[in-house]
Amino acid sequence: MSALSGQQDDVVQADLKSLAVLACAGSGKTRTAIHRLLEVHRRLERPRGRVALLSFSNVAVDTFRRDYAALCQVKTISALGRVDIDTIDAFIQYSAPARLPGDAGVARGLPSQRLRALLEGLHAASEG
Repeated sequence: MSALSGQQDDVVQADLKSLAVLACAGSGKTRTAIHRLLEVHRRLERPRGRVALLSFSNVAVDTFRRDYAALCQVKTISALGRVDIDTIDAFIQYSAPARLPGDAGVARGLPSQRLRALLEGLHAASEG
């Protein structure tokens, strides 16, 4: 894999906070996202911690998984087991309720309500 551009590296090395990357097709957003995922995972350094990369698209998820596995292989890192790459819907339905503290009722309700509850729970868990 070739080196990241300066702008891509700025995204990868940015502080651990929410951020959005807006760019045209073919600009390297997927590549930047998987490098960022690996960097976030590295910085958290929690033996039982997990990092999630979520998308609305199954095609994007497949691409993220394939490229992340390839990046880990190139960097000889075994971080695949502590990373969730999935669609938002699948993550909410199957993963989130079991991992959130408190009320497991997050899985009930409309998808937008479940997503809001998931994000609130993840935010609370990260502060605690």
